[in-house]
Amino acid sequence: MYDKPEIIFNSDKVDIKKIMEQIHENMKSRGYDIEEMKKLSRPLQIKSAKQAHDASAPIFGAVAGVSATSNVQYWWPIPPQGGIKGKLRVFLNKVMRKLTYFYVKHVFDQQNIFNANVSNSLSVLANAYSELKSENTELLMRMSAVSNENAQLKNVVQKMNLEMKQIIESYKHDLEIGINEALAGYEKKFADLDNAYAQRQNRLDSLNTAVAARLHRVEEMLLSKNIPQSGEALMETSAELSAVGEAFDTNGKHDFDYFLFESKFRGSKEEIKKRQAHYIEYFRGRQNVLDIGCGRGEFLELLAENGIKGRGVDILPENIRCCEEAGVEAVLGDGIKYLRSCEDNSLGGIFCAQVIEHISTEQLVELVRLAYKKLEKGACLVLETLNPKCLMIYAECFYLDPSHTKPVHPEAVKFIAECENFVENELIYMTPSDEKVRIPLIPQHEEFDNAINTLNNLIYGNREYALVARK
Repeated sequence: MYDKPEIIFNSDKVDIKKIMEQIHENMKSRGYDIEEMKKLSRPLQIKSAKQAHDASAPIFGAVAGVSATSNVQYWWPIPPQGGIKGKLRVFLNKVMRKLTYFYVKHVFDQQNIFNANVSNSLSVLANAYSELKSENTELLMRMSAVSNENAQLKNVVQKMNLEMKQIIESYKHDLEIGINEALAGYEKKFADLDNAYAQRQNRLDSLNTAVAARLHRVEEMLLSKNIPQSGEALMETSAELSAVGEAFDTNGKHDFDYFLFESKFRGSKEEIKKRQAHYIEYFRGRQNVLDIGCGRGEFLELLAENGIKGRGVDILPENIRCCEEAGVEAVLGDGIKYLRSCEDNSLGGIFCAQVIEHISTEQLVELVRLAYKKLEKGACLVLETLNPKCLMIYAECFYLDPSHTKPVHPEAVKFIAECENFVENELIYMTPSDEKVRIPLIPQHEEFDNAINTLNNLIYGNREYALVARK
């Protein structure tokens, strides 16, 4: 036996691909079908792609194919060939296969190791891909869930925003209503306070005027009786004190201060002017208008403000002094007597407010008769007084004034004017009662409501009326 030479393969310089190509060429030259030989390789039993992972079927199928063909067989079956020549060829091939086994074994082992590593790497990559795809699917599911949660949260936020907006608008509306109501309440209170202050101020002014007039009367009485006005002089003798008492007392009876009474109960000058302003239309374009019982001169001021010349007459000196202070013309005296002194057809109008309830029927007839004589043609006589057809005047004002003699019915005044040749006679009713004090009606009770309306008009009707008689 001889020593076998040592065969050394340098694995770094072995060209496996070239060797395999040469082997395939030799096998083809010997009549072997290379494709058939590949099919004879022992398959690797693995799970199907679907069993491995449904979501990764393509990649696992490819890995399974690589694993199935990664193990190169040293031996492969030689297909049978007919005849003696064919059998001889098979025999020789088997002998050659055994003889070449030693030379190709190392190469096949290296190739199998490489194929196994490649197959394992592909398996690891496939598993990693499967895990990543599974994680990706889970992430997509989470993202979908989060997206759904975000959509739901967005809907909830929108709903909450809408509800909050509605609540804010509601609170804003309620707050505005509350503020407006509070402001309206405060404005009403301030207006009431202003009115109360104005009324008290007017009343105070009236009282001051009345006191000044009263003092003036006292001074005139003291001077007329030659009584000293200083306090020390008054205290010198009892005779002088008695004289002072006589100045305020006549036969044990005190005078009724009607100016002070009117100042307290009649109302302020502004209120009277506001109530009498509508009469101006009956005197517009006229001159030389006479105001009988002119009082403090409210209507005379209205005439002057509208460019109408007028003068007044009144029996109270205090009223005449008020007219003088207001810059309007007025004389002290009885109205009917003064009217007698006027020229016939000389007056552009006669105004007489709240006077005829103080005089007798005979005086009223004379007043109307004289008015017709003294007025110009087409001029008006206006007589204003309390309305006796309204029962509330008796409780509120008629019996309040002790100088009232009797109420005058509107139809009676109109009748007197007709008898004295006034042809255009109009009755104007004014100063209605507040609707709040009227008796409420009952719906769908016509007969009852008619009776209630009659009662309301009788009790709570117009408190004043005026006769407008044109010559």
